Order: sequence, then C-alpha cells, then structure tokens
Amino acid sequence: YATKTNVSAAQFGEGSFDKGIYFTIPLSALLTRSTPAMGVFTYNPLVRDGGAKLNRYFPLFDLTGVRDPRALSIVPGKQE
Repeated sequence: YATKTNVSAAQFGEGSFDKGIYFTIPLSALLTRSTPAMGVFTYNPLVRDGGAKLNRYFPLFDLTGVRDPRALSIVPGKQE
C-alpha cells in the first residue's frame, strides 16, 4: 500500500507519503484441517502515516467523545 497526504514534511516527518506491505494467509493452507482463521502480516518501514485510518477495534470517537465539551451532559435541574 501507499498513502499520500497533503500534510507538510515538517509535520509529517518523512516526506508526504507512507508505504508498506499488507497480506493475509489462510491458515487452512498450512494446517491439516479446515479453519476460518487467517494470518495477517503488516510491514511498514516508517510508522508515521498522516493519511492512515486508525487500526482500532473500537472507534476512537466512541472513546474520546465523552470528553468533548459539546457532548450532551447531565446537569442538576433548577431548584424552585
């Protein structure tokens, strides 16, 4: 894969793009029985990828959204 970004070299670090190799191997090809498992391998010599989607199990927004001051919050009601 290759990713090109419009971030400046000063912010990005190593130029304005990132590159690497990503592949999967079905483990059924290596085992004596059938399995849906896959071996996933990623190699990227530079770890700074300004245009990459985060590889996270949980979306980052769900983890940080509660810290947003614009998020819905519970406040005490007005006393009469």
